[in-house]
Amino acid sequence: MNLLVKSAEKLRWGAVLASGIQQGHIQDQFRFRIKDNIIPKIQERPVKSLGKWYRADLNDKQSVREMIIQADTWMTSLEKSGLPGRYRAWGYQHGVFPRLLWPLLVYEVPVSTVEGLERKINTYLRRWLVVPRSFCSIGLYSTGSKLQLPVTSVLEEYKATKTRQAMMLQDSKDERVRQAGIVVRTGHKWSASTALTETEDRLQHAGLDWVASPERAGAKPTQRNAVWYRWEVRKAEEETRYIKAVAMKNRAAGQDGRAYKKGPRHGRIFEPWKDVE
Repeated sequence: MNLLVKSAEKLRWGAVLASGIQQGHIQDQFRFRIKDNIIPKIQERPVKSLGKWYRADLNDKQSVREMIIQADTWMTSLEKSGLPGRYRAWGYQHGVFPRLLWPLLVYEVPVSTVEGLERKINTYLRRWLVVPRSFCSIGLYSTGSKLQLPVTSVLEEYKATKTRQAMMLQDSKDERVRQAGIVVRTGHKWSASTALTETEDRLQHAGLDWVASPERAGAKPTQRNAVWYRWEVRKAEEETRYIKAVAMKNRAAGQDGRAYKKGPRHGRIFEPWKDVE
């Protein structure tokens, strides 16, 4: 018992704040104590667990706003760093971008919010790479054009991550999780569950039936290959960029539309910071 009390004394109060939440509702009739110390309620102090903030309203809107503000602060810091443009772009790709992936996974972020965040990031990248303001995101993130920049789209990674999250919930080893019917909320413009269904259909149509029947590949029958699914989501995003590029060929790609050719044999990866790493 003494060992339990000593261990509890070392815990941060925030680690047990969420114990006042039952079935999605905050319970006020109980106050927990450790000796003479009263553990504050979640209404009094938010709790952070695994990088996610839990607040009294049980809503992610404030956390999403803070994430957007933090991302803009990071980009502004790179802007004022005095470094050359390609070094700033390198700082985004290897510093800012990885730090955005976890909040985009754990919070319920609408796809429209991610699109707005990417538009802000594109503004900085155009300025750092010294390209015109009319240079669209197709040129920044395309993987099938003649000139490929080594920067990653936040929106593309968001869709791939949310699709994988929906697949993990459906293929969970815990039967209760599979039967809970948890929906990955991404707003009205795009649905992770719909994207997962479409991705599975695309893989089966491509002849990769072993992905739908993983026991043939040596995997467990209840699991699907997450790598193939994420790759297929990115492939669908690239096809969307290709369609947009063809639609705007008269304005941006020339009258013949040959500035955008799909396929790796036509492309060349441009590495503006190859000598930086």
